[in-house]
Amino acid sequence: MMVRLECFNFKKIKKQHMNRQEANRKILEKISAAIEDFPDLRFHQILNSLDVNIRVGKDGEDGDVVCRDLVHEESIETLKRMDKTS
Repeated sequence: MMVRLECFNFKKIKKQHMNRQEANRKILEKISAAIEDFPDLRFHQILNSLDVNIRVGKDGEDGDVVCRDLVHEESIETLKRMDKTS
């Protein structure tokens, strides 16, 4: 099956990609700032404190915190959540 390229809006796709890239950079800037401000924190403590991870409860006997898998979440959504807590 051949896909007709003219049916894709490449400008919109490129703009969305740029927004994702910009959001990724802003997320990294926030993480970098937290590393400088709180040098004693471990990496995942920083991610949790910035609300990069979404905690959904505790698991098993040891009470480990369970985080939602956010692999499909858009970077801009992650950045919005981080901005709400800062």
